[in-house]
Amino acid sequence: MLDDYLKIGRDCCRQQEEIQLLEQAIGKAEHQLRNYLATIGLYAQNLNWGLSDTNLKAQATVIQDTASEITANLTQLLNCNKLNKIHYITEDFLLVLEKIIQILTPKILENNIHIDYPQEPLKFTADFWQIQQVFENLLSNAIDFSPS
Repeated sequence: MLDDYLKIGRDCCRQQEEIQLLEQAIGKAEHQLRNYLATIGLYAQNLNWGLSDTNLKAQATVIQDTASEITANLTQLLNCNKLNKIHYITEDFLLVLEKIIQILTPKILENNIHIDYPQEPLKFTADFWQIQQVFENLLSNAIDFSPS
């Protein structure tokens, strides 16, 4: 029994060391990703200020907003074990849908797709980060596999 207890103790110590190494690697990766995202956001903001074409300004804004959103999602992902719950908020789904369409506009234009959706507000309570991910994937797939 003592031998088994010692083996379990060594395994536990080894696992704790591996966890610490993983936490360090994740911390370094997080720092690098945040730096890249900050740079992308900064350049997008500079482009937005320097451009006169409204379509290009809108695209620069989407890049900037997406970089900010990825940063927030990275924080949520890295803290998921700490948070351990869904963040329910009440919001207008129409705003979420319009944001998704704005992100996918180049793809929509490239495929010559017209998206028709109701313009009435649709308020409901959900974790909007997750809802946005689901509908962004659905709409992206629909665009990819739809004829013009």
